[in-house]
Amino acid sequence: MDRPNIVVIMTDQQRWDALGAAGNVRIRTPHLDRLAAQSAFVARAFVPVPLCIPSRASFFTGRYPARAGLGPNSGFPLPVDTPNLAATLHGAGYRTMLVGKDHLFGPEGLARHFDLAIRYDHAGRLPGDDVDERERAVRAARHGRFGERFIDHEEHGVEHAPTRRMTTAAIDAVRDAHGRGEPFFLWLSYPDPHPPYVVAEPYASMYRDQDVGEPATRPGELDDKPLRQRTSRRLMGVEEYTPGELWHLRQIYYGMVSFVDDAVGRFVAALQDEEIEEETIVVFMSDHGDYLGDHGMVRKSPAMYDCLVRVPLFVRWPGHIPPARVAGTLVESIDLASTLLELCHLPPLPGDEGTSLVPLLLGQTNVHKDKVFGLYGSEGEAYTEAGIDATDLDALAGTPHPWMGSLAMRGRMAMVRTADWKLVHYRGGEGELYDLRADPDEMVNRYSDAASAPVRAELTATLVDFLLATVPPALTDQFDIPPRDGERQPAPGPQPAAVGSRSSAPG
Repeated sequence: MDRPNIVVIMTDQQRWDALGAAGNVRIRTPHLDRLAAQSAFVARAFVPVPLCIPSRASFFTGRYPARAGLGPNSGFPLPVDTPNLAATLHGAGYRTMLVGKDHLFGPEGLARHFDLAIRYDHAGRLPGDDVDERERAVRAARHGRFGERFIDHEEHGVEHAPTRRMTTAAIDAVRDAHGRGEPFFLWLSYPDPHPPYVVAEPYASMYRDQDVGEPATRPGELDDKPLRQRTSRRLMGVEEYTPGELWHLRQIYYGMVSFVDDAVGRFVAALQDEEIEEETIVVFMSDHGDYLGDHGMVRKSPAMYDCLVRVPLFVRWPGHIPPARVAGTLVESIDLASTLLELCHLPPLPGDEGTSLVPLLLGQTNVHKDKVFGLYGSEGEAYTEAGIDATDLDALAGTPHPWMGSLAMRGRMAMVRTADWKLVHYRGGEGELYDLRADPDEMVNRYSDAASAPVRAELTATLVDFLLATVPPALTDQFDIPPRDGERQPAPGPQPAAVGSRSSAPG
């Protein structure tokens, strides 16, 4: 089939392990588990940055965030002339549709690249002429509550909740596109389980008396980790959470995921009712993860732990992609744009840095990548103890989500992860090194461990090569690229300009 339909179901801030299919026996996700069983289920998939806008940009452009011209969330929107998956499919005759959270294209980009945009954010349906009274009430009830630890339950019924309404709108959009006889691309972008942590009944109390597991952390864990993490934890106010509050947050989060699970089940059933399952590629993924108490933190922060950068990913196309668990190799979200375009017999995007997953998905190989990379942070000097001591952190803690603010973001970092090890280099010389076989929860930092020095040197050389090849020249000094052991660091060679980049945009 030359022009299959494409549906990308993207959740926001869903951990890779918040799925029964991922081995979580405490969470209830029967519909997603069934979809995963019908798909090529990629067990180890990663995003290059655990932050909404640059992660979404990397998916749509097939490029690392520094190359796509975006970094922290202040880089919104994606420049309208940037080659991207939606624009290419639109130009190839697809009916392109967004239902849910954008947080990437902005009004101009949506108008140019999408035939239909029904927009939601974390408070609900965005204001517009066709927003009804119930949707306005839901938005008013959620407005301004992003910073609360959690909201015990949604005061409006489940039938009016954004997740339910979005799913109905997506089903209607698919039926309309199918009735037109056009191939379609649907980005069904659920804002959950991102904060505010709130969900309607029965999901709000679904896990109330259930064991939702303990966070992966230990006393004093951050003592030998970068200063940025200790500062982020303080700005989060985690020490003020009682054990019961953290437990309740996890319960609400699980309830949000189970609500999305039911919604996805309803949507997939509609594809079956329309008899277009075999004509439709369905991708399920998230843009990044969530701490949920891991490492003594909540929400997210500038860090590269697996709970943040590892995401669920499965791809279903009945009759074309054989169901299989793809567990022995690594995959990056930048690989998906070229994959979907190849399945549609379209050329890759200009400057695409991903590697098509088609041979892997079709079972022609079981090897894809042996390493993945990440880039994070903003311009500016790295954290220092003196700088933190001179900052009124208590005053800063009263500002909106300060753990993601300008102080927390300042100073670049870069990651390389293999199947067995992870290295994170911070501007200013701090770093992290984890033995993932012995320490899969990334508790013990071996960056200064003499016994791990050979591994650190090898991964540092790999990271240097990646940064020199990937980061535009204007940004290389900001990453404070470390020297290889015994070598003088070479100057970066000429690099092509970042597609769609703006000289003032953070990378």
